[in-house]
Amino acid sequence: ANLTFQSQGLVQFSSASSRGDLESVADYYANATPGRMVVLGEPGAGKTVLALALICRLLEHRKTLAERTRSSTPVPVRFDLTGWDTGGGLEDWLAQALADRFAGLSPESARALIHANLVLPVLDGLDEMDLPDSEPTRGRAAITQLNRYLAGSQLLPVVVTCRQQEYDQLGDELAGAVEVIINPLNPEQIHTYMNHELASRSDQDVRVSWDSLSQHDEVLGLLATPWLLTMLAVYLRDGGPAADLTPQGAEQHDAFRRRVWEVMLDKYIPARTRSSDDTRYSPEQVIRWSTSLAVNLGDEVDILLTDTWRVGGRGRVRAAHAVASVFVPVALIVIGVLALNGWDYQHVIDQVRYSVEHLDTGPSRWFNAVTAIYLFAVGPLLGTLTVDNIGPSPSRPMVLGHLRTREGRRQLAAGIRGGLRRGRPLVLVAVVAVGVAVFGVARTPSAGEIALMLVLGIAFALAPAFAFGLMGGLAPRDPSMTGPTNTVYSDLASLLAIGLSGGIGGGLVAGLAGKPPVAGIAFGLAGGLGVGLTLGFGAIWMRYMCGLGVAGFGGALPVRLVKYLRWAHQAGILRRSGPAYQFRHITLRDHLQAQHQDTPDGLGLGLPE
Repeated sequence: ANLTFQSQGLVQFSSASSRGDLESVADYYANATPGRMVVLGEPGAGKTVLALALICRLLEHRKTLAERTRSSTPVPVRFDLTGWDTGGGLEDWLAQALADRFAGLSPESARALIHANLVLPVLDGLDEMDLPDSEPTRGRAAITQLNRYLAGSQLLPVVVTCRQQEYDQLGDELAGAVEVIINPLNPEQIHTYMNHELASRSDQDVRVSWDSLSQHDEVLGLLATPWLLTMLAVYLRDGGPAADLTPQGAEQHDAFRRRVWEVMLDKYIPARTRSSDDTRYSPEQVIRWSTSLAVNLGDEVDILLTDTWRVGGRGRVRAAHAVASVFVPVALIVIGVLALNGWDYQHVIDQVRYSVEHLDTGPSRWFNAVTAIYLFAVGPLLGTLTVDNIGPSPSRPMVLGHLRTREGRRQLAAGIRGGLRRGRPLVLVAVVAVGVAVFGVARTPSAGEIALMLVLGIAFALAPAFAFGLMGGLAPRDPSMTGPTNTVYSDLASLLAIGLSGGIGGGLVAGLAGKPPVAGIAFGLAGGLGVGLTLGFGAIWMRYMCGLGVAGFGGALPVRLVKYLRWAHQAGILRRSGPAYQFRHITLRDHLQAQHQDTPDGLGLGLPE
């Protein structure tokens, strides 16, 4: 569609009649001072697509700049405005959202980038901050803060997208901004698109249906946005009757518009499912799972794996997480003890019985008591209380897929070497700590005891150094390489790194104690995983797995959620946006939420309200 350029700033860049296209938006923006722009249009007009196209053009232009100029040129980044609590400051929210989006970027570093004006915020969805037919209080608060987004007295650059009607209802405008208004498609453009879309021989019957529809001016007047044309093509290819998209009797225009929207939205997911080359899922399953994801989103847009646990119900997942936070580490430690004792469970039982009988005697009674209280009281409490507050991403993200490439394996080896090299200063500290803990300070240790201290110190110092070297070796070279699964699987990888370092330490200690090294490695691996879980490593992954288990058991989500999300993306139901998936259009999310509310049993999903 063509774009009408309008300037309401102090400087007129062009008259209201001048026109452009996607290719010229970046040039128009580049000439705007102070770099503020609002993208306006009807629902489905392509505001987000235009904003993304602008980001791509600006990034391409940035690559052509000289190094000194490029280093001071802001990087355009898309932000979802629905996630902004306008009770907090704009810059604080931008910094946190930036840190959440890009792997390895700390909130402090993100805040420094924002304060240095090295990020151009592209704020998508101003119209989606408030519920339909309600006072736009959040939208107005957002405009107020954006108009105070200054460097001294100079307005800072920003790009905002919003529906035309909702923007007009705000009663205020983005100060200093030019506007790009996406015009409705005219009949000629509609015909051009549909003729091109239905050009293949397999679409001959569909073309007959389209030819009959195109005779109705009311239909052409309705199909004024790319999203509506996309839904129409999908609907007709699925065999949808063209008669259902024509006015019925004396039907009013608004009623006709609402009915056509509902008909096409209702058929979109089943049609996309049936037309997919991969037919592993049925339309009923896809509708059920898509509804779960839509209801879980609320007024948000981004589908993040770290948020899908809520589909299973907050209370149920908290309980499952509390139980898992106790029994999984204990089970792993028990497995490790059995491995160290040659899998002689009777001997281990005798040891446990002896420890219980002598719990109140000896110098270890307080340690035993504190350990028991933590494992059986504090652990479940932490699992229950922190499930809502676990950070969205680990500080050292890891990409296990790097191991499939030669470059990734070289990076891993370099990371491990660096970790071990940096861990050498810890050896002396660990040797002294082990000596004090094992032999006390009342006497001078013998030569054999010094040797034991040395070996144990090396084991306890270099094992964690190996773990952090492993984490560094698997970290992405480019912080922007953040996919939807990175957060969850990086957390799992950090837990496995801790377990592996425990296995190495356990093997060294077992060999020194005369035990089979394999048994020591098994003990160290299981114990390392257990202790890692107790210390919070793997908490994000465990929360995700608990939520997926509960939701999968109830049928609200597929057990293999990641595979389903990839399929839905390929099928045209979802789209990718950095570390998140999104519904193809916001109206699809809203339609699924409305269906859930209108169904007495909520489609039987058992979702939390």
